[in-house]
Amino acid sequence: MQSNGEGLRSRRTAPQKNAGLLGGPDHYDPPDEPSRKRAGGLFSHAPRSHLLHPVFLLVILVFYVLDVWLVLHIDSTLPQPLPVNDATLKSGRFLEERARRHLVQLSAIGPKPTGSYENEVLAVEYIRREIQAIQQITLPNHKLSLDLQVVSGDFELNFLRVSYISSYANIQNIVAKLEPADKKVKDAILINCHFDSAIGSPGASDDIVSCSNMLEVLRLLSQTPEDLNFAYLFLFNGAEENFLQHRWAPMVRAVVNLEACGSGGRDIIFQAGPDHPWLVEAYAKYAPHPFATVVAQDIFRSGMLPMDTDYRIFRDFGNIPGLDIAYVKNGYIYHTKDDRPEFITPGSLQRAGDNLLGLLRGLRNSPYVSDPGEYKHGNLVFFDVFGLFIVRYPMEVGVIIHSLGILLVLAFIFYDLKHAQRISGLSPLAFASQFVRALLVIAVSAIAAMLWSMLTGVFLDLCGRSLSWYGSPPLLIPLYILPTLLCLSLCLHAGAAFHPKKLQAPSLLLSLYLSAVRVVFALVMASALFFGLSSAFLLMMFLFFPTLADVISHFIFPPVVPRTRTGGRVISVLVGMMFPGSLALITILYGFHVFIPVAGRFGNARNPELVLGAIVTFSSVILMSYTVSKMNLLL
Repeated sequence: MQSNGEGLRSRRTAPQKNAGLLGGPDHYDPPDEPSRKRAGGLFSHAPRSHLLHPVFLLVILVFYVLDVWLVLHIDSTLPQPLPVNDATLKSGRFLEERARRHLVQLSAIGPKPTGSYENEVLAVEYIRREIQAIQQITLPNHKLSLDLQVVSGDFELNFLRVSYISSYANIQNIVAKLEPADKKVKDAILINCHFDSAIGSPGASDDIVSCSNMLEVLRLLSQTPEDLNFAYLFLFNGAEENFLQHRWAPMVRAVVNLEACGSGGRDIIFQAGPDHPWLVEAYAKYAPHPFATVVAQDIFRSGMLPMDTDYRIFRDFGNIPGLDIAYVKNGYIYHTKDDRPEFITPGSLQRAGDNLLGLLRGLRNSPYVSDPGEYKHGNLVFFDVFGLFIVRYPMEVGVIIHSLGILLVLAFIFYDLKHAQRISGLSPLAFASQFVRALLVIAVSAIAAMLWSMLTGVFLDLCGRSLSWYGSPPLLIPLYILPTLLCLSLCLHAGAAFHPKKLQAPSLLLSLYLSAVRVVFALVMASALFFGLSSAFLLMMFLFFPTLADVISHFIFPPVVPRTRTGGRVISVLVGMMFPGSLALITILYGFHVFIPVAGRFGNARNPELVLGAIVTFSSVILMSYTVSKMNLLL
């Protein structure tokens, strides 16, 4: 007669019949106490209270540390600013040192509110003088014209659900047109900035830095030996108002609008179109430091942010497609007296200038400027991968890809759960009821986290501590992120305990709850697709890559060795989360760059605690759903 320990060794080494994707026998029999003591180890079928080996905790910790480090490294990496010397002047490269001179001198004029002497005289004279100097060095195959437009008018705007009339009189716009010298063209690309500023603010980031970059890019384009096929219109507007009355306006086929709600960092495309996907294609192809995400576009167009840009004027009143590009980092100094050149990150002008110059040079021979053809219609799903390149595809294709992704993942879920049901020994109907219970536990845990966030926001507001994190964003961790983690953990841990004994094996609970998380992701993604949100791609990443890694782990960790199977799945899903987790963290980080400073401008219209709390909690649930499920089921 074999001892219990010998019997256990026999079970651990012998191949098992009907071993499925999860591995293990066709039913789960908890080993007796002596067997448990002999079957210790990292991947053993020990009780749940002993399965979470310290190595697992270390792996999970290293995963999140690497993810955060990667995101912060990408966020802080800017190109080296190029100085002005003989070598760089001959290179044809954008020179930050020269652009920063414009930035310093225009900012030194001081606040430039519309109608002031500083705005209407000093700023206008400086920009005109610099453009006239560029005219003197323009190559003979180009023609550079300068025009000062004085315009009056009014139009109706709807902003934050309030309609009002914007009326203006004698507003000055400075327009430079660079075109071929030997032929007349009827098409143009418009590049826009504004040189006026908020009252009391020098306006270095909003928007003198863009004017400075445009002056440097205009100088470089005027020195390009290649002929042009259309015109470039550089618009320096004096009040963020309407250029559409200008005699050159009918030439405009697309606009590149340069804005800011922060002082430097990486410039980001946060709006594109409408339609005309060739613009994003051109940016993806020619911008050397791409940074763009359709998530920002969905958020901006939702009306969640109390701000707008000139891009809206061209889009809504001129029916002109384009790209809306902005600095968003360090928005605390936006529209304040501290909006000065020294607070604009070194390298940020170089980065934005390289991108703008690369885009405009790349468009020089583009046939789509005059005739977009099939590229006139359709929206793109687009996002950059760590600033290296941009992934983009038509929204119609995205719906197909995302729908197929959902179906493939659901097929794997069915396969996974079918094997788990066979191993558990439960009937299909009984197992299905347990899966529904797991889905409810996941949903209740997310709802509980959101409710706790709302209660925290209301409590802080009643105590007069609203915006306590405004000057210290790390306070969001104890206020919202850790409570979210606690709510998810308690709900999942409590919910898992109510499953029958036959489902208490770690491998079975892991299958049950990983599948439940995936189904929730699939439902949320399907809803996003139904409402036409291009941001559904990010949910697809969280659905597809961890599932793919889980499938691959089936071949790496053989199902005939059940003691390795559970641990293998945990590690593989973590690896699968690395890519979508990093993309999501970058998006969330830039969301915080925008939302936290903007929250101070919400006024009495809405409670900023509720808005930020909801954003932080939802982001935390997305990022931690897989990890919390694994940790709690293995504890």
